[in-house]
Parts: sequence; C-alpha cells; structure tokens
Amino acid sequence: MIILMTRVGSHFSQTNRPKHIGDGVASGALSVIKGTAAGVVALVAAPVAGVKADGAKGLLKGIAGGIALGVGLTVAGVVIGAKQVSKLW
Repeated sequence: MIILMTRVGSHFSQTNRPKHIGDGVASGALSVIKGTAAGVVALVAAPVAGVKADGAKGLLKGIAGGIALGVGLTVAGVVIGAKQVSKLW
C-alpha cells in the first residue's frame, strides 16, 4: 500500500509556481481532484488486494488500509492544492 501511495502521490504533488491567480487556482483545484480520485481508488483497490492476499482477514485489513489511504491521499491533495494557490503571494 505504501508503494501505491508513493506512486499515486507523485502524480499530483509535482507543482510549479503559477503565473497568475487563475493558473494557481486551476492547478490547486487539479491537485485536489487528483488527490480525491486517488483516495477513491485506494478505497476500492486496497480491500480487493487484501481479499486476494489473505481472504476474509485480508478484506478487513484492506478496508482499514483503504480508508487510511483514501483519507490520506485526499488530505494530501487538499494540502498540495492550498500550497499551490499560496505560491501566488
């Protein structure tokens, strides 16, 4: 799961200094959207991977891991989005 978070996280954490406010807001919003999408994928993928690896016990671990990754990636997207908008000042 750490590999998943690292790989997905690298796709929405690459930010550049925005040229103007519209660019900053758009870039920030895109980071939030990517983080949320990655979180939703983790919510589904982690339990599926858990079932394949360890049956019912793996399902419970996968659900817990999926929730943690889902929340973590969503929060990361919001933080990175806010950081991108704040680069304007």
